[in-house]
Amino acid sequence: MKKQIFAFILCAIMLVGILPITSSAAYALDYVKIDGLNVPVEGAAPDYTVAYDNTVTLSAGNNNPSYYKNGICWYDMTTASTIRTTAKFVAGHQYKAVLYVEAINNYAFTAAPTVMVDDRLAVEVYRFDDTRIVVEVVFEPIPQFTPIASIEYYTDRRLIAGNELETVTLVRINGTNDFGAMLKEWDGAWYVNDTKTDDPADYEKYNGSVYVPNVSFAYRAEITLKDNYIFTEESNVSLNFTNKSVRGLMQSLSPDSKTAVFYFFADPLTAPPINSVAYTLEGYEFGSPINGITVNSSDAVNTNGAYGTDYFITVANRIPIMTGDFEADTNYTLYIAVTSNAYDVSSLQKQNITLNGKTATNIETVNGVLFAIFYLPTLEAQDVEIYSILLAVDVEGPKAGQSFFYPTVYAVNGEESLASAVTLPDIGESFGWYVSDYFVPDAYYEYVTDTDKFEEGKAYLFFATIDALPGYTIAPTATLQSAPPTDLWRVYSVV
Repeated sequence: MKKQIFAFILCAIMLVGILPITSSAAYALDYVKIDGLNVPVEGAAPDYTVAYDNTVTLSAGNNNPSYYKNGICWYDMTTASTIRTTAKFVAGHQYKAVLYVEAINNYAFTAAPTVMVDDRLAVEVYRFDDTRIVVEVVFEPIPQFTPIASIEYYTDRRLIAGNELETVTLVRINGTNDFGAMLKEWDGAWYVNDTKTDDPADYEKYNGSVYVPNVSFAYRAEITLKDNYIFTEESNVSLNFTNKSVRGLMQSLSPDSKTAVFYFFADPLTAPPINSVAYTLEGYEFGSPINGITVNSSDAVNTNGAYGTDYFITVANRIPIMTGDFEADTNYTLYIAVTSNAYDVSSLQKQNITLNGKTATNIETVNGVLFAIFYLPTLEAQDVEIYSILLAVDVEGPKAGQSFFYPTVYAVNGEESLASAVTLPDIGESFGWYVSDYFVPDAYYEYVTDTDKFEEGKAYLFFATIDALPGYTIAPTATLQSAPPTDLWRVYSVV
């Protein structure tokens, strides 16, 4: 009986031994992915928080909370020392993270598992046993940045109303003008606002060319640095004029501290008084168009920026404004609006305003605008010289059998409006056709009286006496032209 029981037990053991054992065997783990480990950055604290799936966990390492946290410790490869959990990363140092990884949920590491931490492949994987490995991830050295202590801009213009806006030049970075290795790019422009504020949002881009009074100017500079250089809150940026220096205020700084925007706010400029202004007048001549005159301000004491933006001619007071051409024996008055985009002209006296060297007759303020009034000298009548006459015919010829045709004056001195400055006589010996049997220069031509048509085999000459009206003179070198063009018309003589 005992033998039977022993045989049964032995059989049962053998049956159990040949049953499948896969339900208790560990799953092979040859790849591990860990995410969320921050890259070392200068001044930042080490990161001890990561994410992973349910195949692994991070163990406590050697369980020293001063150096290990959540199964992670950081090693300073530059100083060859493990850093404390309260430390900060240092520029110029290289670091690696050490992670203690443990397989869970019936997983077991293969002999050489692959471990990825974010997008970095672990450089070393130490396998203690089937469920425990140590992973090392090496990071690039933290760049050694040089802070920018100072940047200096310069312009050789004085910050005074009336001066032209000059190009602003970047001259020094960190005290040296050899800053090619530091500066990547920069840009700048002038902005303006009606009142003095330190808020860039109150300013708009200025499109003028001179500093004007009673407004506030600000220069906006955007600077981008090259690698290994950064701005700090202590970076000092200044804009130096020949008469003052304006400190820049940092308006924005990029996250990488390489691009900064600075504003240089200047106090409102006041308009200095102007002492004198001198004008010149051109085009004031008999027969010239009134709207063809030009008035310019010339250099005089303290006149930079003063000019006449408006002027007009009258014959009495300010009304009516004259048009047309200047006439003889007429008393013209010139009004010039004395304005300035840089100076205060309100204190100007008439004796300090001149036109072609002569002082103003009077001054008058109209709607806040100062007008200088000049009585112009009376013009004398002068003949206008005629240097070209354009004759026109509406037919082609002459041709045999064709009726005689006669030209008309189309334009004088190239202007149709002056065609009436000359006259042509009635048809006759002073305005008619002459005929000859020979076409030679010295042939004798007779005035045609017995026909009004061109005959075949005859040579014809047209003769016309052209008279200028009073006020006009035909120049000895005057030319005759025709429309359509022909060599038919020539000046024979001018008397």
